[in-house]
Amino acid sequence: MRTFFRSIIFYSVASVISLIFFSLLIQFKAEKLGPQSLWKFPLNIGLTEMRHVDIHVAGYLYYKVRILCWIMTNTKNYDKRAVHIRNTWGKRCNKLLLIGSTKHDDLSNIDLQVGEGRDQLWHKTREAFTYIYKHHINEADWFLKADDDTYVIMENLRYLLYPYHPQIPIYFGCKFKIPFTFFPPYMSGGGGYVLSKEALKRLVEDGLPTFEAKSSTEDLEMGNCLHMANVTAGDSRDDDGQSRFFPDTPKGVLQPNAKEFWTWTYKYYKAEQVCKKIRRLF
Repeated sequence: MRTFFRSIIFYSVASVISLIFFSLLIQFKAEKLGPQSLWKFPLNIGLTEMRHVDIHVAGYLYYKVRILCWIMTNTKNYDKRAVHIRNTWGKRCNKLLLIGSTKHDDLSNIDLQVGEGRDQLWHKTREAFTYIYKHHINEADWFLKADDDTYVIMENLRYLLYPYHPQIPIYFGCKFKIPFTFFPPYMSGGGGYVLSKEALKRLVEDGLPTFEAKSSTEDLEMGNCLHMANVTAGDSRDDDGQSRFFPDTPKGVLQPNAKEFWTWTYKYYKAEQVCKKIRRLF
């Protein structure tokens, strides 16, 4: 009987030690690989493998990483573009807002009563984020701004954001830097960018009230304003140092002479290989 109890005690202690060891090992590997390696889901899969995917992962992240998506659109694109975002990837946002300059009854869009045209982009963006802060700040943890010609894989975006707490003042996108200038890095507007809740709070409370834009260039002025509000321009690259956000069309990304594309001059990180496994936005 004594031998029996000794065996039970021995195996119990051994099991506890093994559990502690493997827990520490997993944590060490996660820290070594960085925050974007804490989750390793089978996101890069073929159609024949779909039956093996654990859909509970996407469901878990949907409620754990709440994203409000707001789409900058205009009158002529309501029926050509905005409606298709609403019917496709926009459904996977926790909340979707279509923001334009005129009302469209079928879309239930938000009319900011701001003029249209490229010279109004900064004004419209500023008003949109202010509106969202006043009316929707508690409905999400992250706030994605995208144009109406953007496609977002929301599950992969949540995969990127999951390790980061929304109370950290940070934002992500395709990081640009104007060559030979002192302007801080900023995120390309064409590739979309996503702000944490704290970043949105600082933008509206600390940045916009005193910020004086020098141009109507939306993404550059947004970067300057967020920099002034002490919001970090985050690094959204994957573990191999490759981009996850793209301001280009898929053709522009996949072409072999990508360095000749205009965006190459502005990219903060000069990645050689442009086609990788996990993508976020086009």
